[in-house]
Amino acid sequence: MMASPYKITKLTHTMHSNSLRRIRGLYLHYLYSVKRNPARIIEMFVWPAFEIILFGFLAASGKNKPAEAEAMGVIILTGIVYWNCTARVIQEAVAQFTDDFVSKNIQGILVAPVTMGELLIGVTAAALTKIAISLVVLGGVLAFIYPSFFSTLGIHTLFWIFQLELVGVAFSYISLAIVLLFGERVSFSGWIISTILQIFSLVFYERTALPGILSTISYAVPSSYVFETIRAYQHGDPLITTGQIIALALSATYITMGFGLVNASFVFAKKIGTIIKS
Repeated sequence: MMASPYKITKLTHTMHSNSLRRIRGLYLHYLYSVKRNPARIIEMFVWPAFEIILFGFLAASGKNKPAEAEAMGVIILTGIVYWNCTARVIQEAVAQFTDDFVSKNIQGILVAPVTMGELLIGVTAAALTKIAISLVVLGGVLAFIYPSFFSTLGIHTLFWIFQLELVGVAFSYISLAIVLLFGERVSFSGWIISTILQIFSLVFYERTALPGILSTISYAVPSSYVFETIRAYQHGDPLITTGQIIALALSATYITMGFGLVNASFVFAKKIGTIIKS
């Protein structure tokens, strides 16, 4: 006998409800994981704030020098501020996940009725929440050090932040796949990937500054289009929409590919015993 439409609807609703509970549980688990490792507070707030203070003073010192010097200081400060939106997402997601390997909690999570999609949503949501809190704190520091930075901000700034965080999510999945394969030994993968990504993201320089093949590779990096847009806008040009559309398309593609890579890594990790050995 076929199940009635009412029973199918009720079953679907129950499945969605249970999935949301699991995601919420994972989200809270990763959100509060920082309490187990207070050193993470340094990574989330102290070190980024130090960068903002250092380069904020650099930009402020340019006011007493030729316009080119001030512009260069502002470009560096802008790059530091916006790059945190990408780099911290990658590093925080990996740090959260690695904590489970270190605390031997990863087996308990992965043997539970949790799908890889739910796990990634929980990790990503917690990382983005922490980054949002961090950005508010850094904004306060920046307002004190270099308040004129906010004079050119508008609604488009939120879109830039959103795009750069999408890039961070996409490349954090690559890092998480590496951690699944090799365990806590590669906890540094988030730093490595974010550093390499920064080279091709054109954070502080034009695309023409990259030689040959490196310049070609940068076209495949979505954040490069965002930073080109930011610099052009600072120089008085209108907002570039084509590049931002390309950035969104590339980010969506990489997130999809990253999700598949994490799933494949999880299957392979079970075969080679990485999770059991952790």
